[in-house]
Amino acid sequence: MKEEKPGALPYLLLLCHAIIVGLSYIFVKLSMQYASTFDVLAQRFTFAFLSVLFYNHLTKAEIRFSKQDLLRLLPLGLLYPLLFFILQIFGLQYASAMQTGLLTSVAPVITLFFAHFLIHEPIVLKQVLGVLVAVLGVILLQWMNLRQSETGEFIGFILVFSSVFVMSLNIVLTRSYTKSYSLQKITTFILALSFLVFNGIALTQHMIDGEWLSFFRPLTNLNYLFVLSFLGILSSFGTALISAYALSRMASVPVAVFSSFSPLVTIISSVMILGESFYWYHFLGAVLITSGALITNLSKKSPNK
Repeated sequence: MKEEKPGALPYLLLLCHAIIVGLSYIFVKLSMQYASTFDVLAQRFTFAFLSVLFYNHLTKAEIRFSKQDLLRLLPLGLLYPLLFFILQIFGLQYASAMQTGLLTSVAPVITLFFAHFLIHEPIVLKQVLGVLVAVLGVILLQWMNLRQSETGEFIGFILVFSSVFVMSLNIVLTRSYTKSYSLQKITTFILALSFLVFNGIALTQHMIDGEWLSFFRPLTNLNYLFVLSFLGILSSFGTALISAYALSRMASVPVAVFSSFSPLVTIISSVMILGESFYWYHFLGAVLITSGALITNLSKKSPNK
């Protein structure tokens, strides 16, 4: 029996997802100018959690969790957003926004193997070719970048690369979880868990330091509130909802391949907003990444054909 075609909407949403994610690295860099690492994460996921509560109220959704639900969903929440964002934000303290964004293009090749070996999704030859082309672009970019990097940037590379592994595993796990849980239930759980954990860590740090007011002081800055709104509402809540929706309509690998477009957004925005340098290998790598994404996405085929 052939799978129903997903239609154009999931692809359009994934394109919006890629743009938001591409810009998110810039906004994370900007947020660290105003607050500490865990304060940013706590306040970001406060905005995200309030957004999902408001969304649930608008849709009149009754979200309830049994003890069994909480235990089953816990591994997903620990991977993403908790572990993913901890690795990413600490990696961004050492790596550039452009380097971080470009590394996300490794996600398709990692997801390809996770999806094949964990949930037995089929792989066709053209998909492998497309992923290899995209990864070739990443290798070029990263090799040229590491030639000029210091030790700190290499640490950033390791942390960010680890976050990509976590992201890829999360994509595959979410694909399987959507068979048992609604999109809203998954999104509500992971954002609620992140809200509780990150606020718990941040407030404990301030309690130990005896400086409660310093947690709230950055919130008086309008620029920081704008950055938090983007990160919390669009980047955390919006992308979580889009990912869950798309993964319920299509396979894991095409979803991951769309993340290859995010580095293109990151390159442009990091040059224009952060003033980072742009060289010929950035352009060539971007072309390879985009070509690989298109080849992989256009070569999907039903295994029953």
